[in-house]
Amino acid sequence: VEVARGVLVNRRFETSLEGVYAAGDCAEFRDAPPRRRKVEQVWYTGKEHGITVGQILCGNPVEYNPGIWFNSAKFFHLEYQVYGDVPAEVPAGVASFFWQNSAGDKCLRLNWNKTGGELLGIHAIGIRLRQDVCAHWIGSKRPIHSVMDSLSEANFDPEFFARHEAAIRESFSQQVVGGVRA
Repeated sequence: VEVARGVLVNRRFETSLEGVYAAGDCAEFRDAPPRRRKVEQVWYTGKEHGITVGQILCGNPVEYNPGIWFNSAKFFHLEYQVYGDVPAEVPAGVASFFWQNSAGDKCLRLNWNKTGGELLGIHAIGIRLRQDVCAHWIGSKRPIHSVMDSLSEANFDPEFFARHEAAIRESFSQQVVGGVRA
């Protein structure tokens, strides 16, 4: 079986050996889906890998369709979430907004296409967001201003937690003019 960082597979999880499949943390895509890593080591992708291989083994030759990238974790008391495309360095053609509360324990970054204004990615620390809402916004190419207007739809913090949407919108209106950073 051919290997690199993982067992090399195509988008149907077929290895270099006929009838042998690899999925989950050990699988490395020869041709990764657009804007995805070659090795996906998060729980939901492992689940999707298994569903895809199961379909293939049952005679339905589908290709892996991972949907909108997301990851969430909790480090001690700190919530961490990322949806879509939020690279460490903002690429050309992408605008980015960053908000942080005064205590420094909650922040939000939003990336969007400068040309069309559609949301590309969300990174939240200390704020819980609804995965289905964030994926819908990114998948439907929701304009950044519409996202800002409907931030409360994504809030998934428990009851009685402080809400930050008003402060985020205020900071956005001060930093961003017409979808581009001021």
